[in-house]
Amino acid sequence: PGAVFVEASGSYYRDLWAFRLAPRWTALVGPWSLTLEAAAQRVAQAWLGTGSASVTLSSGRFTFSLGGKVGPEYRAAYLHQFAVFNAADRSVWSVSGGSQMVVDATWSLFVSYMYVRLRSSDSLSSAVHNASLGSALSF
Repeated sequence: PGAVFVEASGSYYRDLWAFRLAPRWTALVGPWSLTLEAAAQRVAQAWLGTGSASVTLSSGRFTFSLGGKVGPEYRAAYLHQFAVFNAADRSVWSVSGGSQMVVDATWSLFVSYMYVRLRSSDSLSSAVHNASLGSALSF
C-alpha cells in the first residue's frame, strides 16, 4: 500500500548540468504518513546518491512534518520545496520541518525550515539555513 511518485529535475549552470531523479514512496496510516526517497544525481561525470525520510501528521486544517536526508548532492533542485541550491559546496546531510494551514478550499499558508550541512572540495564544513514562508492558491 502507498503511493509512488517520481520527481525529475535538471539545472543548467554556466559550468555544468545537474540532473536529479528521485522516486518517492508514501504510506498513510490514519493521520500519519511516512515518506521514503532515494535520489540519484548526475553531475560533472559523477553519480551521487541520497536517501531521505519524513513523517507527517495531518490534523484538521493543519499539517506538520519533520524529515532528514543523508548523502552528497551538488546544486540540487527540489521542485516540491520550491528550492534550488546553487552553492559551490556539496550537501552532506540535512534536517527539515514545516507546517501548513488550509485556509479554505483553494488557499493555504505554509512555513518551513531546513538546515543543510555542506562540505567544500577541500573538506571544510559549513551550513545553510533555509526558512520559507508562503502561500499556495489552487483553482
